[in-house]
Formats: sequence, structure tokens, C-alpha cells
Amino acid sequence: MAKSKRSKTQRHKAKQNWKTPKRMNACGPETVDREEIEEIQNEAPKTRYGHVLLTRDTLESRAKRLDRMQRVRCERAVQRGRDRLRNYIPPPPERTEEEKAAYRRSDPSTWKLRGAARPWEEVEAAKTRDHHDVGFDALERYGGELASQVEEGAKWVQSLVDLARDELERGRGRAALDLCCEALTYDSRDLSGAAFCAVEVGEDVVQRLAPFRRGVPAWARAVAAVLSKSDDADAVVARACAANAAAAHCAAHWRAFDAAIENEDALQGLDDMCAGSALEALVVHCQLRFLLEDRPGDRDAVAAAVRRAGVPPLPSPDILEASAGFAEAGMFLGMFRTACEMAEEAIAGPAAEPPSEPTPAPTAEQGV
Repeated sequence: MAKSKRSKTQRHKAKQNWKTPKRMNACGPETVDREEIEEIQNEAPKTRYGHVLLTRDTLESRAKRLDRMQRVRCERAVQRGRDRLRNYIPPPPERTEEEKAAYRRSDPSTWKLRGAARPWEEVEAAKTRDHHDVGFDALERYGGELASQVEEGAKWVQSLVDLARDELERGRGRAALDLCCEALTYDSRDLSGAAFCAVEVGEDVVQRLAPFRRGVPAWARAVAAVLSKSDDADAVVARACAANAAAAHCAAHWRAFDAAIENEDALQGLDDMCAGSALEALVVHCQLRFLLEDRPGDRDAVAAAVRRAGVPPLPSPDILEASAGFAEAGMFLGMFRTACEMAEEAIAGPAAEPPSEPTPAPTAEQGV
């Protein structure tokens, strides 16, 4: 008898498929009610194991599984990132051009000897050396500069903000606020949007954001004070205007800046934001626009609070146009100037038009 041309694995797979009914061979209804299960069970396909009820997944169950999967992914990213940063091992330094050239031509100086071919000193040192890589606590060493100094730290801070937004969607504001404050603790620049994510919580945001005094957290605290109608809202807004005067112009004339500022996603490529610069002001403006996208009344309330505090003049050009090596700084600075010109035209528009002279009434000789 000739042997089958199928491999042992293929024969085993075919045998298992014969034993187990295939889900795709049975077609059930889209939704199943508990009361109809017995009736559907009798009409289900019959196999050697009896009637098997196979139903299609409903949209609700699919959405629930996807939501749970995304939640678990965020939790694991936060936990793994925290564990790695607690025992952070920096990556090896990049090889120089001379080292790369020596490696390409197989220079014996680049060979790594192993085993008995190693020098005697290395053999003796290997007997007492701890072969487990031991790093350092990057969270304690870098603190608020973690996201700017360590690339993995910036990703971990972003995962904290993602988990905070998920907590906010589930109605757990206290947990979301704690995650946002932790993200701000290790990223003083706040390029991840943690401060304005905390504004949506609405619980003790003004007090919790008080220790963070850079431009973006200061403006997030001011917006939270205005939206919550805090007693010291005007004082908080005044401190935010002092932190970044350009952001005060953006908030006071937000309609002009909404019309002029485009391509906001490119601002995520910022490596750093100089204090008081126009780029920092545009980050504040874009995050505020994203937060209050469909709430023009709240944006008008923030603008009114800024006007009450007094819109300070723009800083000197060297501070305003500081870019810290951002490649697309010129484009955004041009948008900022255009928006300022549009705001000035909107303010001076009605007053610039000369008053129209009244038409004289017709005399009796001219007739009506």
C-alpha cells in the first residue's frame, strides 16, 4: 500500500479537524436571545457530539473584547515601562565611522574572542563577575527631565496619558488625575498633553497642577480654574499670562488663530519647548482647541478671563522665535504672525471704516 504524500503534521491536523466541528461550517443568527436558545439548539447542525450551537459575534461583544484588549495593552505598557526604567540599562554608544570601517574590512582589532581564546585576565574576571545586567533607577536620576533624556521614558509618559484617557472614559476621574500628575512629574515640558487631559477631570485640578509652573501646565491650570469658576481664577490666569504672553494672545483671539493655524500634528515632533516661545503658545492653543472643540462658550469665557487679567505684550524676538532646533519652526512662526495680523484687523476693522455721511433731505424745489 502506497504511503500518503501528506506529512505527519498534515495528517494529524486533518484528524483533529475531523474530530472538532469547524466554526465556519455552521451559520447561526446574528443575535441570539436567551429565550430562543433551545429552539435554535434543535435547528443547529448535528455532529458526532450532538447539536452544536455556533452563533456569530454581535457588534456589542466585538466592541467589548476590543475595549478590553486596548485596556490590557495600556496597563501592560505602563507596568513594563516602569519596570524597565526602575532598572534602566542605557543602550551602547553608536559606533564611530572609523569603527564601522574597521568592522566592514574585518579588522582583527574588532574581533571578539570567546571561550578559551580570551585573554587570561578576562577568563579570571568572568568567574566573579555578575552576568546579570544591572542598571540604575532612571526615574530617580532624571526626574522631570526623564522624557527629554531617555527615549523610552517619553514613550512611557505617553502610555501613562493613554491610560489616563481610558480611565476618564470609564468615569474614574481620580485615577485619571493621578496618572496625569505622574506623567507631568517625569515630563516637565508636557509634550504628551497630560495637563489638558487632567482639565477634563474637574476634581481638584487647580490644586494638583499648582507644583507644575511651566507654560503648558500653567495654562491648563488657568483653563481649569475658569471652567470650574474658581474664586481665584483671575489670579491663576494672570500667572499663566506671565508664563507665556504669546499664549495669552492665542486665547484672547482664538478665532483668528483657529483660522490661521494648520497642520497641528507636526507639533508632536517638538523635542523641547522654549519657555515663553511662540511654539509653546501654539501647543497650548492646539490642546485647548482639542479640549473645547465643540464648546465655543467656554472658549469665550477663557478669552474674557484673559482680557480681565490684561493681555501682556509679546516678548522680544529672540524669546518669541526660539525653536530649539525644530525643523518646521519657520512654518509655524509664519502662521503665528499671520494670526496676530488677523486679530489686529478684527479689532481695528469697525473703527477703521469712516462714518458714512447722512444723505441730505430733498428740498421743496428738488421734489421728493
